[in-house]
Amino acid sequence: MDKNINFDKKYYVRKGIEIYEETNKKIHFSSPYTCDKYYVYDMEKNINIILNLSKSKSLREVIRELNYSDSDLNLPKLEKTFIFLIENEIISDTSFNSSLSEEEIEYYSRNIFHLKYLFNQNGFELQEKLKSKIICVVGLGGSGTALLTSLIGLGIGEIRLIDFDNIASHNLPRQFFYEYKDIGKFKTEVMKERIKNLNPFINVKTLNLKITKKDNSKLTEFTKGCDLIINAADEPSYTEVLHYLQNICFKNKVPFMGSPSTEGFIPPLVVPGKTSCIKCMTKENPLFLDESYGDTTSKLNRFLWNPLRAVPYSFGEGIAIVTKEILEFLLFKKSIFLNHFRSTKGEMFFVPKRKDCECNLITKSELSD
Repeated sequence: MDKNINFDKKYYVRKGIEIYEETNKKIHFSSPYTCDKYYVYDMEKNINIILNLSKSKSLREVIRELNYSDSDLNLPKLEKTFIFLIENEIISDTSFNSSLSEEEIEYYSRNIFHLKYLFNQNGFELQEKLKSKIICVVGLGGSGTALLTSLIGLGIGEIRLIDFDNIASHNLPRQFFYEYKDIGKFKTEVMKERIKNLNPFINVKTLNLKITKKDNSKLTEFTKGCDLIINAADEPSYTEVLHYLQNICFKNKVPFMGSPSTEGFIPPLVVPGKTSCIKCMTKENPLFLDESYGDTTSKLNRFLWNPLRAVPYSFGEGIAIVTKEILEFLLFKKSIFLNHFRSTKGEMFFVPKRKDCECNLITKSELSD
Protein backbone atom coordinates (compact mmCIF):
# COMPACT_ATOMS: atom_id res chain seq x y z
CA MET A 1 0.00 0.00 0.00
CA ASP A 2 1.31 3.42 -0.94
CA LYS A 3 2.18 5.67 2.00
CA ASN A 4 2.64 8.64 -0.31
CA ILE A 5 0.45 10.17 -2.95
CA ASN A 6 1.51 9.39 -6.49
CA PHE A 7 0.21 12.32 -8.52
CA ASP A 8 0.56 10.37 -11.76
CA LYS A 9 -1.79 7.61 -10.61
CA LYS A 10 -5.47 7.56 -11.47
CA TYR A 11 -7.49 7.36 -8.28
CA TYR A 12 -11.21 6.78 -8.07
CA VAL A 13 -13.96 6.26 -5.51
CA ARG A 14 -14.95 2.58 -5.44
CA LYS A 15 -18.25 1.61 -6.98
CA GLY A 16 -21.03 1.33 -4.42
CA ILE A 17 -19.62 4.01 -2.12
CA GLU A 18 -22.20 6.65 -1.26
CA ILE A 19 -20.86 10.19 -0.83
CA TYR A 20 -22.67 12.87 1.17
CA GLU A 21 -21.32 16.41 0.94
CA GLU A 22 -22.41 18.04 4.17
CA THR A 23 -20.43 21.28 3.86
CA ASN A 24 -17.65 22.51 1.60
CA LYS A 25 -15.16 21.27 4.25
CA LYS A 26 -16.90 18.10 5.37
CA ILE A 27 -18.07 14.98 3.53
CA HIS A 28 -18.95 11.50 4.69
CA PHE A 29 -18.77 8.18 2.90
CA SER A 30 -21.06 5.22 3.45
CA SER A 31 -19.22 2.01 2.56
CA PRO A 32 -20.72 -1.44 1.89
CA TYR A 33 -17.15 -2.82 2.04
CA THR A 34 -16.80 -2.01 5.73
CA CYS A 35 -20.45 -1.45 6.72
CA ASP A 36 -19.46 1.86 8.23
CA LYS A 37 -19.55 5.62 7.71
CA TYR A 38 -16.42 7.74 7.41
CA TYR A 39 -16.30 11.47 7.96
CA VAL A 40 -13.60 13.53 6.28
CA TYR A 41 -12.78 17.08 7.38
CA ASP A 42 -10.35 18.93 5.16
CA MET A 43 -9.73 22.12 3.24
CA GLU A 44 -12.39 22.93 0.68
CA LYS A 45 -9.93 22.45 -2.20
CA ASN A 46 -8.83 19.04 -0.92
CA ILE A 47 -12.48 17.99 -0.64
CA ASN A 48 -13.08 19.12 -4.22
CA ILE A 49 -10.17 16.99 -5.43
CA ILE A 50 -11.67 13.89 -3.80
CA LEU A 51 -15.09 14.59 -5.30
CA ASN A 52 -13.58 14.93 -8.78
CA LEU A 53 -11.42 11.79 -8.82
CA SER A 54 -11.72 9.81 -12.03
CA LYS A 55 -10.39 6.61 -13.56
CA SER A 56 -9.66 8.52 -16.75
CA LYS A 57 -7.52 11.22 -15.15
CA SER A 58 -4.40 11.19 -13.05
CA LEU A 59 -4.47 13.04 -9.75
CA ARG A 60 -2.22 15.67 -11.30
CA GLU A 61 -4.74 16.20 -14.14
CA VAL A 62 -7.63 16.52 -11.67
CA ILE A 63 -5.75 19.22 -9.75
CA ARG A 64 -4.86 21.01 -12.98
CA GLU A 65 -8.47 21.00 -14.21
CA LEU A 66 -9.56 22.53 -10.91
CA ASN A 67 -6.97 25.28 -11.46
CA TYR A 68 -5.24 24.59 -8.17
CA SER A 69 -1.58 25.33 -7.59
CA ASP A 70 0.63 23.65 -4.99
CA SER A 71 0.34 26.73 -2.82
CA ASP A 72 -3.46 26.31 -2.81
CA LEU A 73 -3.23 22.84 -1.28
CA ASN A 74 -2.34 21.46 2.10
CA LEU A 75 -0.40 18.48 0.71
CA PRO A 76 0.39 16.78 4.07
CA LYS A 77 -3.29 16.94 4.96
CA LEU A 78 -4.33 15.70 1.52
CA GLU A 79 -1.87 12.81 1.75
CA LYS A 80 -3.14 11.84 5.18
CA THR A 81 -6.73 11.90 3.92
CA PHE A 82 -5.87 9.79 0.86
CA ILE A 83 -4.09 7.15 2.95
CA PHE A 84 -7.07 6.97 5.30
CA LEU A 85 -9.51 6.52 2.40
CA ILE A 86 -7.35 3.88 0.70
CA GLU A 87 -6.88 1.88 3.90
CA ASN A 88 -10.64 1.86 4.44
CA GLU A 89 -11.29 0.84 0.81
CA ILE A 90 -13.12 4.04 -0.06
CA ILE A 91 -10.82 4.93 -2.94
CA SER A 92 -8.46 2.88 -5.05
CA ASP A 93 -6.24 3.41 -8.07
CA THR A 94 -6.36 1.86 -11.51
CA SER A 95 -3.34 -0.32 -10.80
CA PHE A 96 -5.59 -2.43 -8.56
CA ASN A 97 -5.85 -5.77 -10.34
CA SER A 98 -8.65 -8.22 -9.68
CA SER A 99 -10.29 -11.11 -11.51
CA LEU A 100 -13.55 -9.60 -10.29
CA SER A 101 -15.28 -7.08 -12.52
CA GLU A 102 -16.43 -3.74 -11.10
CA GLU A 103 -19.99 -5.07 -11.12
CA GLU A 104 -18.93 -8.17 -9.18
CA ILE A 105 -17.00 -6.08 -6.66
CA GLU A 106 -20.08 -3.97 -6.03
CA TYR A 107 -22.35 -7.05 -5.89
CA TYR A 108 -20.08 -8.84 -3.39
CA SER A 109 -19.06 -5.73 -1.44
CA ARG A 110 -20.66 -6.92 1.80
CA ASN A 111 -19.12 -10.37 1.31
CA ILE A 112 -15.70 -8.76 0.89
CA PHE A 113 -16.19 -6.93 4.19
CA HIS A 114 -17.35 -10.03 6.07
CA LEU A 115 -14.60 -12.23 4.62
CA LYS A 116 -12.00 -9.68 5.68
CA TYR A 117 -13.20 -9.52 9.27
CA LEU A 118 -14.23 -13.17 9.63
CA PHE A 119 -10.86 -14.52 8.54
CA ASN A 120 -8.61 -11.46 9.08
CA GLN A 121 -7.36 -11.63 5.49
CA ASN A 122 -7.72 -9.58 2.32
CA GLY A 123 -11.42 -9.76 1.47
CA PHE A 124 -10.87 -9.14 -2.24
CA GLU A 125 -8.41 -12.03 -2.51
CA LEU A 126 -10.74 -14.41 -0.67
CA GLN A 127 -13.63 -13.39 -2.92
CA GLU A 128 -11.47 -14.05 -5.97
CA LYS A 129 -10.61 -17.47 -4.57
CA LEU A 130 -14.31 -18.30 -4.20
CA LYS A 131 -14.87 -17.27 -7.81
CA SER A 132 -12.42 -20.00 -8.90
CA LYS A 133 -14.35 -22.76 -7.07
CA ILE A 134 -16.87 -25.28 -8.41
CA ILE A 135 -19.45 -27.02 -6.23
CA CYS A 136 -22.16 -29.54 -7.06
CA VAL A 137 -25.46 -29.78 -5.16
CA VAL A 138 -27.28 -33.11 -5.45
CA GLY A 139 -30.98 -32.87 -4.66
CA LEU A 140 -33.10 -29.74 -5.04
CA GLY A 141 -35.78 -30.41 -2.45
CA GLY A 142 -36.25 -28.79 0.94
CA SER A 143 -32.67 -29.18 2.11
CA GLY A 144 -31.01 -28.46 -1.25
CA THR A 145 -32.99 -25.29 -1.93
CA ALA A 146 -32.46 -24.03 1.63
CA LEU A 147 -28.71 -24.55 1.27
CA LEU A 148 -28.65 -22.81 -2.10
CA THR A 149 -30.27 -19.77 -0.50
CA SER A 150 -26.95 -19.26 1.30
CA LEU A 151 -24.58 -20.56 -1.37
CA ILE A 152 -25.86 -18.35 -4.19
CA GLY A 153 -24.60 -15.19 -2.52
CA LEU A 154 -21.16 -16.49 -1.53
CA GLY A 155 -19.64 -15.79 -4.94
CA ILE A 156 -18.74 -19.36 -5.92
CA GLY A 157 -17.80 -19.33 -9.61
CA GLU A 158 -19.76 -22.36 -10.75
CA ILE A 159 -22.64 -24.33 -9.24
CA ARG A 160 -23.69 -27.67 -10.73
CA LEU A 161 -27.18 -28.97 -9.97
CA ILE A 162 -28.40 -32.57 -10.02
CA ASP A 163 -32.01 -33.72 -9.57
CA PHE A 164 -34.40 -35.98 -11.46
CA ASP A 165 -37.71 -34.65 -10.19
CA ASN A 166 -40.42 -32.33 -11.45
CA ILE A 167 -41.93 -29.64 -9.26
CA ALA A 168 -45.16 -30.69 -7.53
CA SER A 169 -47.63 -28.57 -5.61
CA HIS A 170 -46.68 -30.17 -2.28
CA ASN A 171 -43.09 -28.89 -2.79
CA LEU A 172 -44.11 -25.25 -2.68
CA PRO A 173 -44.67 -24.80 1.09
CA ARG A 174 -41.08 -25.93 1.79
CA GLN A 175 -39.08 -25.13 -1.33
CA PHE A 176 -39.34 -21.39 -1.73
CA PHE A 177 -37.49 -20.98 -5.01
CA TYR A 178 -40.37 -22.60 -6.88
CA GLU A 179 -43.65 -20.94 -7.81
CA TYR A 180 -47.10 -22.31 -8.60
CA LYS A 181 -46.54 -21.65 -12.31
CA ASP A 182 -43.48 -23.95 -12.17
CA ILE A 183 -45.47 -27.10 -11.33
CA GLY A 184 -44.50 -29.89 -13.74
CA LYS A 185 -41.16 -28.34 -14.75
CA PHE A 186 -37.79 -29.90 -13.97
CA LYS A 187 -36.40 -28.60 -10.69
CA THR A 188 -32.94 -28.25 -12.24
CA GLU A 189 -34.09 -25.93 -15.01
CA VAL A 190 -36.22 -23.72 -12.76
CA MET A 191 -33.45 -23.49 -10.16
CA LYS A 192 -30.91 -22.56 -12.83
CA GLU A 193 -33.13 -19.68 -13.94
CA ARG A 194 -33.69 -18.49 -10.36
CA ILE A 195 -29.96 -18.54 -9.59
CA LYS A 196 -29.09 -16.57 -12.72
CA ASN A 197 -31.78 -14.02 -11.88
CA LEU A 198 -30.38 -13.56 -8.38
CA ASN A 199 -26.69 -13.75 -9.24
CA PRO A 200 -25.77 -13.39 -12.93
CA PHE A 201 -22.08 -13.91 -12.13
CA ILE A 202 -22.46 -17.63 -11.36
CA ASN A 203 -22.02 -20.23 -14.07
CA VAL A 204 -24.77 -22.85 -13.61
CA LYS A 205 -24.81 -26.36 -15.11
CA THR A 206 -27.59 -28.93 -14.67
CA LEU A 207 -28.08 -32.69 -14.91
CA ASN A 208 -31.47 -34.41 -14.72
CA LEU A 209 -30.54 -37.69 -13.08
CA LYS A 210 -31.63 -39.96 -10.25
CA ILE A 211 -28.70 -41.20 -8.17
CA THR A 212 -28.59 -45.01 -8.19
CA LYS A 213 -25.94 -47.71 -7.98
CA LYS A 214 -26.51 -48.55 -11.64
CA ASP A 215 -24.72 -46.84 -14.54
CA ASN A 216 -23.12 -43.71 -13.07
CA SER A 217 -21.07 -42.65 -16.09
CA LYS A 218 -23.06 -39.42 -16.51
CA LEU A 219 -22.66 -38.59 -12.83
CA THR A 220 -18.95 -39.38 -12.93
CA GLU A 221 -18.40 -37.10 -15.90
CA PHE A 222 -20.62 -34.31 -14.55
CA THR A 223 -18.82 -34.10 -11.20
CA LYS A 224 -15.27 -34.10 -12.55
CA GLY A 225 -13.32 -31.00 -11.55
CA CYS A 226 -15.59 -30.08 -8.64
CA ASP A 227 -14.04 -28.72 -5.46
CA LEU A 228 -16.89 -30.07 -3.32
CA ILE A 229 -20.06 -32.13 -3.77
CA ILE A 230 -22.95 -31.67 -1.35
CA ASN A 231 -25.67 -34.29 -1.04
CA ALA A 232 -29.20 -33.10 -0.27
CA ALA A 233 -31.01 -35.97 -2.00
CA ASP A 234 -33.08 -38.52 -0.08
CA GLU A 235 -34.22 -40.95 -2.77
CA PRO A 236 -33.93 -43.92 -2.65
CA SER A 237 -32.69 -42.91 0.82
CA TYR A 238 -30.32 -40.28 2.18
CA THR A 239 -27.77 -42.85 3.32
CA GLU A 240 -27.90 -44.84 0.07
CA VAL A 241 -27.25 -41.69 -1.92
CA LEU A 242 -24.31 -40.87 0.37
CA HIS A 243 -22.82 -44.30 -0.36
CA TYR A 244 -23.39 -44.01 -4.13
CA LEU A 245 -21.89 -40.52 -4.18
CA GLN A 246 -18.93 -41.63 -2.12
CA ASN A 247 -18.02 -44.19 -4.78
CA ILE A 248 -18.15 -41.51 -7.47
CA CYS A 249 -16.18 -39.05 -5.35
CA PHE A 250 -13.50 -41.67 -4.68
CA LYS A 251 -13.23 -42.26 -8.41
CA ASN A 252 -12.95 -38.54 -9.19
CA LYS A 253 -11.02 -37.76 -5.97
CA VAL A 254 -13.52 -35.02 -5.10
CA PRO A 255 -14.44 -34.12 -1.48
CA PHE A 256 -18.08 -34.40 -0.49
CA MET A 257 -20.42 -33.85 2.44
CA GLY A 258 -24.12 -33.95 3.21
CA SER A 259 -26.56 -31.19 3.99
CA PRO A 260 -28.26 -31.26 7.41
CA SER A 261 -31.26 -33.52 7.91
CA THR A 262 -34.43 -32.03 9.32
CA GLU A 263 -33.58 -33.70 12.65
CA GLY A 264 -30.19 -32.00 12.84
CA PHE A 265 -27.85 -34.75 11.71
CA ILE A 266 -24.84 -33.55 9.69
CA PRO A 267 -22.57 -36.25 8.21
CA PRO A 268 -18.79 -35.95 7.99
CA LEU A 269 -17.00 -34.08 5.23
CA VAL A 270 -15.08 -36.75 3.35
CA VAL A 271 -11.81 -36.00 1.56
CA PRO A 272 -10.81 -39.14 -0.39
CA GLY A 273 -7.52 -40.52 0.81
CA LYS A 274 -7.22 -38.14 3.75
CA THR A 275 -10.20 -38.59 6.07
CA SER A 276 -12.48 -41.33 7.32
CA CYS A 277 -15.50 -41.99 5.12
CA ILE A 278 -19.19 -42.90 5.34
CA LYS A 279 -18.36 -46.60 5.28
CA CYS A 280 -15.94 -46.14 8.18
CA MET A 281 -18.86 -44.64 10.04
CA THR A 282 -21.46 -47.29 9.27
CA LYS A 283 -19.31 -50.38 9.84
CA GLU A 284 -19.70 -52.23 13.14
CA ASN A 285 -18.35 -49.68 15.56
CA PRO A 286 -19.54 -49.21 19.15
CA LEU A 287 -19.21 -45.43 18.84
CA PHE A 288 -22.30 -45.35 16.63
CA LEU A 289 -24.51 -47.84 18.46
CA ASP A 290 -27.73 -46.55 19.90
CA GLU A 291 -27.76 -48.44 23.18
CA SER A 292 -31.43 -47.69 23.71
CA TYR A 293 -32.39 -49.64 20.63
CA GLY A 294 -29.57 -52.17 20.34
CA ASP A 295 -27.47 -53.03 17.33
CA THR A 296 -28.94 -52.73 13.85
CA THR A 297 -27.47 -52.72 10.40
CA SER A 298 -28.50 -49.14 9.77
CA LYS A 299 -26.98 -47.01 12.50
CA LEU A 300 -26.66 -44.00 10.22
CA ASN A 301 -30.36 -44.13 9.29
CA ARG A 302 -31.23 -44.20 12.99
CA PHE A 303 -29.25 -41.01 13.55
CA LEU A 304 -31.12 -39.47 10.64
CA TRP A 305 -34.71 -40.54 10.92
CA ASN A 306 -35.52 -42.02 14.34
CA PRO A 307 -38.16 -39.59 15.65
CA LEU A 308 -37.50 -40.64 19.25
CA ARG A 309 -33.98 -39.18 19.00
CA ALA A 310 -35.15 -35.87 17.61
CA VAL A 311 -34.79 -32.82 19.85
CA PRO A 312 -36.00 -29.24 19.35
CA TYR A 313 -33.86 -28.12 16.45
CA SER A 314 -33.71 -25.26 14.00
CA PHE A 315 -33.20 -26.47 10.44
CA GLY A 316 -31.91 -23.01 9.62
CA GLU A 317 -29.21 -23.49 12.26
CA GLY A 318 -27.97 -26.60 10.42
CA ILE A 319 -27.97 -24.76 7.09
CA ALA A 320 -25.96 -21.90 8.63
CA ILE A 321 -23.44 -24.32 10.13
CA VAL A 322 -22.95 -26.23 6.88
CA THR A 323 -22.68 -23.00 4.84
CA LYS A 324 -19.90 -21.73 7.11
CA GLU A 325 -18.07 -25.07 6.87
CA ILE A 326 -18.39 -25.11 3.07
CA LEU A 327 -16.94 -21.60 2.97
CA GLU A 328 -14.05 -22.50 5.28
CA PHE A 329 -13.29 -25.70 3.38
CA LEU A 330 -13.30 -24.02 -0.03
CA LEU A 331 -10.99 -21.27 1.18
CA PHE A 332 -8.67 -23.10 3.58
CA LYS A 333 -9.39 -26.87 3.34
CA LYS A 334 -10.52 -26.78 6.97
CA SER A 335 -13.76 -27.92 8.60
CA ILE A 336 -15.01 -29.20 11.94
CA PHE A 337 -16.66 -32.02 9.94
CA LEU A 338 -13.40 -33.55 8.77
CA ASN A 339 -13.49 -36.94 10.57
CA HIS A 340 -16.50 -35.80 12.60
CA PHE A 341 -20.29 -35.80 12.35
CA ARG A 342 -23.04 -34.08 14.31
CA SER A 343 -25.82 -36.16 15.86
CA THR A 344 -29.47 -35.18 16.13
CA LYS A 345 -28.72 -34.06 19.68
CA GLY A 346 -26.17 -31.56 18.44
CA GLU A 347 -23.20 -33.57 19.71
CA MET A 348 -20.02 -33.90 17.67
CA PHE A 349 -18.60 -37.42 17.27
CA PHE A 350 -15.20 -38.45 16.00
CA VAL A 351 -15.19 -40.97 13.13
CA PRO A 352 -12.01 -43.07 13.18
CA LYS A 353 -10.48 -44.13 9.89
CA ARG A 354 -10.82 -47.92 9.80
CA LYS A 355 -7.80 -49.87 8.61
CA ASP A 356 -9.96 -52.44 6.81
CA CYS A 357 -12.03 -49.85 4.91
CA GLU A 358 -11.66 -49.44 1.15
CA CYS A 359 -11.06 -45.70 1.60
CA ASN A 360 -7.52 -46.63 2.62
CA LEU A 361 -6.84 -47.80 -0.94
CA ILE A 362 -6.61 -44.15 -1.99
CA THR A 363 -3.33 -42.57 -0.95
CA LYS A 364 -2.53 -38.92 -0.42
CA SER A 365 -0.05 -39.01 -3.29
CA GLU A 366 -2.85 -39.83 -5.70
CA LEU A 367 -4.77 -36.68 -4.86
CA SER A 368 -4.38 -33.51 -6.84
CA ASP A 369 -3.98 -30.26 -4.90
